[in-house]
Amino acid sequence: MLFSRFRLLLLLPLALLAACADPPPAAPSGSQVFQADQKCMEHVWPSEVARTNCLDTVEYSVVQANLPYLEPSFRTFAENRRKLAMMFDQENMIARENWEKFRERLKDLSAALATMEPHLTDPNGRLMKDIQALDMWHTCNSLQAVPRIVCSGKMMREVWQKDAPDTLRLFSTFQSKRLRIAEEYDTSGAADINRQAVQRHNAATAQMVEGYADYCRKEMIRQSREQSDGPLLEALLSSLAHSSMVNYNGELASGQ
Repeated sequence: MLFSRFRLLLLLPLALLAACADPPPAAPSGSQVFQADQKCMEHVWPSEVARTNCLDTVEYSVVQANLPYLEPSFRTFAENRRKLAMMFDQENMIARENWEKFRERLKDLSAALATMEPHLTDPNGRLMKDIQALDMWHTCNSLQAVPRIVCSGKMMREVWQKDAPDTLRLFSTFQSKRLRIAEEYDTSGAADINRQAVQRHNAATAQMVEGYADYCRKEMIRQSREQSDGPLLEALLSSLAHSSMVNYNGELASGQ
């Protein structure tokens, strides 16, 4: 009896310390994993390899901190994904060069318009703010340039008509010139090259992600970690399947 009381007195301070200690850091939720990948996906990268390097960094940190038994296999997966990205960049090089020329022509055209429309030179003006608030990047997402220019033109025309109706004819001329540039881009064949490269890359990537997901689930079971790691692993695999796919020219709308 005396020994039991003595042992209780020894254990009580330890229990109080444990109760007062900081709780262990929570594992990231599925939405946090997706948001981390989104930072890489929403940025306009100079190449697919650069975008893939960003994904590797944010995803590896999740694996290293929360799924350490998958760290070696994730390194292999990331290396294979990077190889596919290099192949895509090489195959898509001509399309990207044509796209850069197309974008520069649009920039020059926009700069010329700004010299004739004073509202565009004021970053705090209503016209400039309303145009910048348009979600053209996501709304106008065709691989062909003409549908994108038509789509973004309709969106900008509504804003222009509301904020600067006195120079609406100037915008109409600007839009006509944009359409001519877009038609030249589409007839160059760059969009077809891009589409074929995207299809091949995404097919190979989907197969690779599916194989890696199967391995991860089996390894999780082998480690008896289904209950603790299951939700996070599924969130990670879902994000991998989404973020590893190419959607080009994703940056085309942002240059309009």
